[in-house]
Formats: sequence, C-alpha cells, structure tokens
Amino acid sequence: MQEGPPLFWVCYNAHVGAYLNKAREFHRQAVEELADWKRARNNDVLIRDAAEKAWGAVTQAANEVIATLEGPNNVPKGTNVRRQTLVALEKRFRELRVRSLSERFAGAENTLHTHCFYDGDYNPEEVEAWIQDYVPTYLDHVEEAINHPPRR
Repeated sequence: MQEGPPLFWVCYNAHVGAYLNKAREFHRQAVEELADWKRARNNDVLIRDAAEKAWGAVTQAANEVIATLEGPNNVPKGTNVRRQTLVALEKRFRELRVRSLSERFAGAENTLHTHCFYDGDYNPEEVEAWIQDYVPTYLDHVEEAINHPPRR
C-alpha cells in the first residue's frame, strides 16, 4: 500500500485552488447582487442573477474537487456529467460522501439555477439562505477536501 499522498495529488498541488478561487469570486458577486436586490426590493432580475452567480460558485467548487481527484484535464463539461462524477467520487472516497457534495450540488442546481434563475419560481428567503449560508459552507467543505486529500 502506498504511503503519503497519491501521485495525482502531488502532481496537482502546483495547480491547487484555481477553480476554488473562481468560486469565491462568483460567491462575492452573488452576495453583492443580493445586497443590491435588497435595496431595490422589487427587482426580480437582481435576485435571479445573484442566484445564478451562487450556482456558478457551486459549479466551480465542484470542478475543484474533480480536478483535485481526477486531474485538471478531467473536469467534465455539463451539469449532469459533473454531478455524476461527484457521485462516483463519493463512492470511492468516504470523506466526500460524508460531506454530501453531490447532493448539495443537486440542491443548488435545483433551487438556484433551475427554479430561481430560469423559472423565476423562488422563495426569496430560501435564495438568501443559499447565498449567505449554504454556498459558503459548500466552498469551505471543498477547501477542506482539497487541503486534506481523501483516502480510498
């Protein structure tokens, strides 16, 4: 059995954080747009744009996990493949399964991306909770996962 971090982790370390940095940037923008929406209060576009930015943050964070564990050239394009890849990684790595990254990814897709942004069917308090609480927690859990690579 191999001691120390897996080879892919050592090779990846030079590239750690690019997706997560982008995720944090998307989240900052979502928080700003949510604040703009609160000031304007009746501007539906602002909250929907904030939700989409928050969804972008979750997507980029998922890319970070995938790039870390599968290599930066293996980040899938498309939401379904990305979700399926997270599920497959959770089957291989218990630490990811415990964090429920794939389930929370699906929840963000459903609440922020599909219902709020595309359909305009949202509860403002729920969107605010995602932006203020759930998304930053997701990003923190991803950061913990990449800083402490999971063992099989």
